[in-house]
Amino acid sequence: MSTLTTPAAIPAEILTPAPMPTPYRWLAVDIETVAGTPTEAEEWMRLNWTPDARLKPETLGRRFLDGIEAKRQKLALLVGAPVIIVSTRSDTGEVRCLHTLCQHEPRQAYGALVEAFPDQAGLLVALRGLLENLCTPETLIVGHNVRDFDLPKLRNAYIRENVRIPAPLASQEQPVFDTMRTYNRFTTTKDPFIGLHDLLTAFGLDSHKTKINGAMVGELHAAGRFDELIEYAIKDVNAEAAVFELMTGQAAGTR
Repeated sequence: MSTLTTPAAIPAEILTPAPMPTPYRWLAVDIETVAGTPTEAEEWMRLNWTPDARLKPETLGRRFLDGIEAKRQKLALLVGAPVIIVSTRSDTGEVRCLHTLCQHEPRQAYGALVEAFPDQAGLLVALRGLLENLCTPETLIVGHNVRDFDLPKLRNAYIRENVRIPAPLASQEQPVFDTMRTYNRFTTTKDPFIGLHDLLTAFGLDSHKTKINGAMVGELHAAGRFDELIEYAIKDVNAEAAVFELMTGQAAGTR
């Protein structure tokens, strides 16, 4: 006659969930720009357009002018386009918004400390102090398309304004986490240029970009709708931080 044996007890360490890993030290950074001068589009074409010698002169001329017009529609993305807002969120939850939209005393708005500066140079000096205060050489700089847009734009702005570049932007060793580049680790339908709105939707998160998106920044700026721009910029950086925390296991799940 066989006898039943009592199963061995499951070790407590298996039943007890492992603690969350030590959070990364990180800082999310997002910028907003507006169109530069129209001559930048022409300069860009002269430097980057290669004419096809097989085409007739009138065709070449038409394509050159079409290229200029296309670039004029995207002047806010060109290298000389001024930075009007920089928003940041740290791993401690502190949110800052620096802007050149209008003048006011530092104030709390939309969950952030909002500070105004008279020009781009003043904004950059203040941003340098913030970055060098919050970032060590190991701190991750986080953002959506931050590697190919926000950080190069900021570096170039420092050079053009003759302001010393902050160490976290000058260092080639500073680690960067780009949510646009990282998204392909989470999908089988590869999209190297997924926008933040689509990424938020793919992750089941609410998107603030259904009401305002990046293409509307110039229009809102021209209309003087500065509070809406500030709120939008703060929502941008908060969304990028939320995506980063999901991607790296830092966000507390429901299970």
